[in-house]
Amino acid sequence: APKLAVDANRDGTITFDAADGTSVSAPYRFWLNDDIDRGHPVDGNDYEQDDISPTEAATNNWVEDWKSNTVPFRRDLEDFARIVVSTSGLSDAFRNGDLYMGLKWTETVATPSIKLYKQYDATGGTSYLTDDYQASVQLAENAILNQRYPGDDVASPSAHTVVTPGDVFVLPQALWFGLSGDTLKRSLLFEGCTGGSGQLKLVILKRENGSYTEIGDGPGVWLDLKNIKDMYEHWTVGQGPVPNGGGAPGALSQASSFTYTAQSPEESKYILFVHGWNMEKWEKERFAETAYKRLYWQGYKGRFGLFTWPTTSRFEPWKSVVTDSTSYDRGEWSAWRSAVPLAQHLAQLNTQYPNQVYLLAHSMGNVVVGEALRRAGQNGSGVIVRTYVASQGALPVHCYNGSLSDNMDPEVPLSGILRTFDGGWPQTPNVYKNWLLVSSLAAAKRVNFFNINDYALWRDVWQLNQWLKPDGADLPDQRKSYRYLDPINSAPTNDGFGWLRTEGAPDVSDRFDSLNRRFAVLQFGTDIDVKDRYEIMSFAAESRSKALGATSFNEGLDASLWLGSIWPADPSGDARPYSRHKWHSAQFRSTNMLQKGYWQALLGPQGFNIVTPP
Repeated sequence: APKLAVDANRDGTITFDAADGTSVSAPYRFWLNDDIDRGHPVDGNDYEQDDISPTEAATNNWVEDWKSNTVPFRRDLEDFARIVVSTSGLSDAFRNGDLYMGLKWTETVATPSIKLYKQYDATGGTSYLTDDYQASVQLAENAILNQRYPGDDVASPSAHTVVTPGDVFVLPQALWFGLSGDTLKRSLLFEGCTGGSGQLKLVILKRENGSYTEIGDGPGVWLDLKNIKDMYEHWTVGQGPVPNGGGAPGALSQASSFTYTAQSPEESKYILFVHGWNMEKWEKERFAETAYKRLYWQGYKGRFGLFTWPTTSRFEPWKSVVTDSTSYDRGEWSAWRSAVPLAQHLAQLNTQYPNQVYLLAHSMGNVVVGEALRRAGQNGSGVIVRTYVASQGALPVHCYNGSLSDNMDPEVPLSGILRTFDGGWPQTPNVYKNWLLVSSLAAAKRVNFFNINDYALWRDVWQLNQWLKPDGADLPDQRKSYRYLDPINSAPTNDGFGWLRTEGAPDVSDRFDSLNRRFAVLQFGTDIDVKDRYEIMSFAAESRSKALGATSFNEGLDASLWLGSIWPADPSGDARPYSRHKWHSAQFRSTNMLQKGYWQALLGPQGFNIVTPP
């Protein structure tokens, strides 16, 4: 009898036995292809394949990927899964006779629908996801299957492409051309178009007098097609943007959740992702969804979550340095304060998934995570995270190892001018040393994924921001300015400390300086009662060390990994490889074929050490 199968157990191989069996209670679950993957210019003169913003899509009249009858870019192949059809003993009749094979939906909930493409790789493997050449050939093939109507064996203006409930989708006989043997097997790729669930069944059709008659059916596969936002949890303390003065995070709330019960082949593991700075709401979600997809294709079978926090965004380098120079620091202030609800959430997750919580943070998200783990360690919560991977961490490495020598680059662009206006450097004591040391009590393993040439952490950006502290007023977004009055080597004290915050607003304090400006003395606080410390570190305290994510060896964490060793070769030819802006978030961009090394390493012994199929 004809057979139909998917990779239900997600081991990379499709079989027709019980291992890949599906049922109404255990369907093969997959996401809809409703994003917009395109190649486009980035950073002026560069190029990348990305999930496109709603604004850019509208400007170019681009629609969701499933609505076209092509695979537009290699990145889009991440949204396709395999389904295998076998004739099983009726090969000649299907290949040369009057028998046809069709597909129809039964027992549906809502309106599930798919489109089908002939897979170029005759082996039916996953090379379309992992091999750049095979992916390119698959795009060149672009062999979408069309419905065949009575008397029509070739594509016609009346042909349509979507396998929908209430209709039998007749597969073309040409699908079997080039195959030999008594049992013919053809691997297809499918994309989800509209959501719903049901059984997709094979039917045998006989063609007589220009019409098709159903004369039998075969086994089917149970599919559950979902918007990807229904396949992971999203917890938030605010989506931003950060208002004037920093903007405190709100209470923790759930923006979206799983809409199904965990079951085989899922495992009781949980990866939580925390995004970085300069991200709009749609970008935070797209980064998380890309992470989920690429972990899925690596064989990860556990749960996945996103934690979002309010941050500044729409920052354009150099232009925004002039027009909104404290944008980064306002975002960092929000990051420090978002740690409190994150610590509470991690403790709750560890209750639900004991010793199986894994944490991935990107860029400034490592400020949120580092402080959350410090507070958990300080409070004696015990180990609540099994492994924490800090990827391209945007915070001083001194936070984890205060014994390191100062290693900031000796010069920054226009450093002489900046130092003249800035009154010399350094102006403030180093308050970062060992601040996050006790985070080791809350995370059993901490790993530093670093890039020594990272654009965002390089001397022209992150280090320059440190040189420019304490911040001056930046109207209208930042009305405050900061000063440090005591000698820079004076020991920080809890109150009466040498930092002053000055602004024109009438609600800060009732003290005035000689220019009749209101000012407040910032209190440094303690590791238990931080008082104004988060504001001090964000706007006023200068780092003496490079960022964690830009260091070249283990700087106080338990392990480290140079990202250049797992990324594809940098084709730019730049003297400093991986120094272009796009590499700061490369693992979320480009294609799975080129970026799979990052996700392999994240799940492998160098990262989470979660065993997955090859």
